[in-house]
Amino acid sequence: MNAFERMIARQLAPYLGSVGFLRHGQTWNRRTDGVVQVISVQRSTTNRSSIPASR
Repeated sequence: MNAFERMIARQLAPYLGSVGFLRHGQTWNRRTDGVVQVISVQRSTTNRSSIPASR
């Protein structure tokens, strides 16, 4: 398990589960009042602190 996967497993997944989201890979869904809320986590190979963010 790499650092990205550890962060998801230790921090994000427990919280999202506690507020009713169901996990499917790196995507979480929950249905409230007929609305489906979706959170999808994606990695970027170019997102590094040494590379300035484009605006």
